[in-house]
Amino acid sequence: KMKTAKEDIKSEAKQQLDQAWLLARRMRCCPPDKILFGDVEKDKALEDHLRDCQSCSQARLDFPDGINIKLPEIKNKKNSLSPGELWSISADMRGWGEKNRYYNPPVVLITADAGGYGFTVVQTFCDMLLAGEDDIALNGEANELTGFAQPWNRYTLHRNNFDIYLGRVSEPCLQEVILALDNEPAEIKPGSLLWFFRHMEVETGWYFSRQAYPVLMDAYETAVQSEDDEITVSSLRIILDGQPVIMPDIHFDESELESFLYATQPDDSLLSLAAADAGEEESVQALVFAVGASSSGKERVKALTCHIKTYIEDGYLLVDGVCEENPGEDCQWFFRWSGGNWSVSAIKEESGGENKRFWAVFPVEEIPDNEKGSLNVRILVSG
Repeated sequence: KMKTAKEDIKSEAKQQLDQAWLLARRMRCCPPDKILFGDVEKDKALEDHLRDCQSCSQARLDFPDGINIKLPEIKNKKNSLSPGELWSISADMRGWGEKNRYYNPPVVLITADAGGYGFTVVQTFCDMLLAGEDDIALNGEANELTGFAQPWNRYTLHRNNFDIYLGRVSEPCLQEVILALDNEPAEIKPGSLLWFFRHMEVETGWYFSRQAYPVLMDAYETAVQSEDDEITVSSLRIILDGQPVIMPDIHFDESELESFLYATQPDDSLLSLAAADAGEEESVQALVFAVGASSSGKERVKALTCHIKTYIEDGYLLVDGVCEENPGEDCQWFFRWSGGNWSVSAIKEESGGENKRFWAVFPVEEIPDNEKGSLNVRILVSG
């Protein structure tokens, strides 16, 4: 009897999982009723879908006159967006796509501001039966949320791609998701329902994120081609997305470009490659950011080895340096002398660079006594 009871429980669990998978597929891949019960002879995409989807074919047989359900209109009364919020993706982006599917907008969790134009998100789903060990349950401040976030399914959307505000997760939940973003996805048994579900989720995210990409790029190109060709923090965040650097999560005003550059840290692999070429001379690693239109599609960030000499003269620390290669055309040079939890900016009028050579001047009185410091260089290349 005990064995029979266990078998019954196992069978019931399998039925629940099967049902959850069918509902998930219906939510993600099937057209709304207005399209589903349309004239199949006039809609080739619907005809192809019905050939593949038994559920939709059966629905048309069960309800030959269609289903007339009037859903309540939901209006979004929230204009701003910020990390921790749950939003649906704009209904204007839904439609027919690969594998004869009709891609419906998922609900996403905003994890970071990607600049003035976009936001980084992770996709979510409402049924915990389809959650894996690396998924994170959504917890709201009033415990009204259900479902889970998918840290392994992350992408960037334009600010105009968001439709309906649905609530906010708690701060601990948001931080748990952010910490999990760089984790390796859990190993899922090939051919299992969870395996098929995750493939469907990634394909859904790709359908919507690829629509956002050209809009994000157009917004960036508009920014860099403005009258004064000024690079802002927002445009720089977009340029550096996917590059081997770690950008700060905190907000910077558009004018705080230098502070943002110094708060952006190189990936360990980027510095290790440059350090291997540094040799034994006194040297530093300058971080070069290529932001010009000519750099589109190329490597945007690199660490450049520079050799320096320092002098103390008339109350000033003087630095004379040379890079191992020319960082590029139309450069903005930024210099800081740093140590521990302090840093001193160079005197802009007395500092700069040309081709491989550069020079920087720091007031000694601003450097803490008995503190050993080092030169930190950032180069913004617009040419």
